Amino acid sequence: MTQPLKIYALTAALLLFAACSDETDAVDPEADAGEDVEQPAPGQQSDDMPTADSIDPDDAEPAGLERIYVESADSAGVISDDAPLRAQSYFDADQAAELIGDDDLEPADFAGQSPSPGYNAIRFHSANDEDSGFGTGLQIWDLDGEDLTADERLEDLRSQFLGVSDVDGDELTDGAFVSERGELRTLVFTADTAPYVFALTCDLDTCETVDELVGHAAGLAASH
Repeated sequence: MTQPLKIYALTAALLLFAACSDETDAVDPEADAGEDVEQPAPGQQSDDMPTADSIDPDDAEPAGLERIYVESADSAGVISDDAPLRAQSYFDADQAAELIGDDDLEPADFAGQSPSPGYNAIRFHSANDEDSGFGTGLQIWDLDGEDLTADERLEDLRSQFLGVSDVDGDELTDGAFVSERGELRTLVFTADTAPYVFALTCDLDTCETVDELVGHAAGLAASH
């Protein structure tokens, strides 16, 4: 082979080798991608991202969350500084049943003054008789930290109730009085030691005498 032909053959071989090398080094995008990974669409969460339904509220309660205790005959909750006075601490279904002679009672609304940290009321009536009347109930005023004393509040209430008369005997503290209006009888009195005023109410046909109310009131007064 002549010299020019040798040079031409060598050049062609080099060019062919370079072309094959370029094809081998080329990157295949699909081959490097590995397994297909499904990406979430814009605005869509993947399975690994927490959702509102997957978060346990007990794990992270919002800061500053304040649960207010609202009084009812069978409620339970967390008591805040602004919670109403807990009336059931003073008068419960067992005490009501003892007073009116009915073991099957249910709580009922007590219309009047709105509950507050210094006042609340609780009432029970028969669960079996819709026409059972008022039933029985207790109102409580807590004068702790107030400008008025319990005795002063008692006198103030005397001017607000109708059909008022004094209570005979020494079972209750001085100033106790009874009010009769319509079909209801209410005995208003103070606790023996704590700064509380109570008003215990019952139907006239259930608590037929003042003495029945006084007996229960004396127990309440002595326990506070």
